[in-house]
Amino acid sequence: AVSDSGKGASEKCGGDDPIPTFLAGAEKIDLSNATAYDAIFNGFVDTASAAYQAEGKGYIYSVQVVGYNSSTPIDFMMSIDNDGTISGYVVLTQQETNGIGSRVADDEFKNTVVGKGINDSISTLSGATVSSTAVVKGINAAKALFGAQAGVSVDTPSEPVVTTPVYTLSDDYSG
Repeated sequence: AVSDSGKGASEKCGGDDPIPTFLAGAEKIDLSNATAYDAIFNGFVDTASAAYQAEGKGYIYSVQVVGYNSSTPIDFMMSIDNDGTISGYVVLTQQETNGIGSRVADDEFKNTVVGKGINDSISTLSGATVSSTAVVKGINAAKALFGAQAGVSVDTPSEPVVTTPVYTLSDDYSG
């Protein structure tokens, strides 16, 4: 059961878990009976498998979403500092199309996520719209959960911002 503070039975992070690289000393928050959390994640992700809190530092979320390859979810973790800045993002597993949807695990995408605030929009990857849209929806769900846990307002768009490259006549593609 989750107490009024949102904390339940605790479990320290360690070992091969990537969480300590985000927020050292984070403790697992029991979400098993948290219907408010389920409502926030409902419709965004298949599984909000875990949330962690590093007292005085921030929160970490483990999220699974379904991208283009619907048979295997994209499993990622992200951290949000108490000031509302996304401080970490790592894809743990994915089986998206190599060089296309798999780019959600690359620095190209990570660099568009880390450093953003909870009210900033995150763009999808051109050419990997299905996979990156799924991940952005999962990120937005985690941002909403952060808002509920931290007691702050989060204004994230219901749909990710889709960006497409802009080409002009002056661009030289003769290569």
